[in-house]
Amino acid sequence: MIKKILFLSLLILTSPLKADEIKNCLTEVELLEQKLKECKISYAKNASTADMNNATYASTDCAIGVAHQIFENYYSKTKDESKETLNQLVKAIYKHAHHLQQSSDFAQLNYTGTMYNLMAISTADVMIKDVVKSYIDEIKMECKDKF
Repeated sequence: MIKKILFLSLLILTSPLKADEIKNCLTEVELLEQKLKECKISYAKNASTADMNNATYASTDCAIGVAHQIFENYYSKTKDESKETLNQLVKAIYKHAHHLQQSSDFAQLNYTGTMYNLMAISTADVMIKDVVKSYIDEIKMECKDKF
């Protein structure tokens, strides 16, 4: 009987702690989500294609920066490996996006301009942000599981 009382007392005392830890963890996740949302493509109304490319690359670099922050804080034991894995994936995504936009028979006949390069870079930007979002989603699930 005493063991049951001690167990229940311990459970009651630790539950608020667990709730606070989960809340703090989820708050950190919300900050990461906000940082990723701030990684937007932004350029002037009459921007050149080069300006649009650079703005898109800057948006992607921002998202990769969020991923690196995730690796520092949540993958600390494998952060270097995680960064290298992401770098390889980013290269593959760019290659895939360019292939997707520019390698079909139709595209090779018609899509030879620099705007189609921009389309490929923009496609890669979306895909890379989806990868970073998947890391954030994983951390969110871990917040709920680990406490």
